[in-house]
Amino acid sequence: MVTTVVSWWRLGRWRERAAGVLPEPAAAPDLTTTVDQRDLLLAALRRLPPRQRSAVVLRHYAGLTEAETAAVLRCSVGTVKSQTSRGLAALRGALATAEIR
Repeated sequence: MVTTVVSWWRLGRWRERAAGVLPEPAAAPDLTTTVDQRDLLLAALRRLPPRQRSAVVLRHYAGLTEAETAAVLRCSVGTVKSQTSRGLAALRGALATAEIR
């Protein structure tokens, strides 16, 4: 096995070889969809009450733990859990109705 790998390496079989036909370039992503989705999410976030918005953003955008979020918001971990849960439910509802339009 070692001899095969060494000879394979020495013979240069690891190098790239020219292809007869070039592959098609990958299609560029549709950035308008991404921008539209981001605008929709930001608009839905703006409609949330301040504490729910803060809890959702700190937990899911900033990636803080429940304890870290509670320390930043100066509240209990239970409050963070309930505010995050309510905020996410409101976002799901807002985004579901926005997609229907």
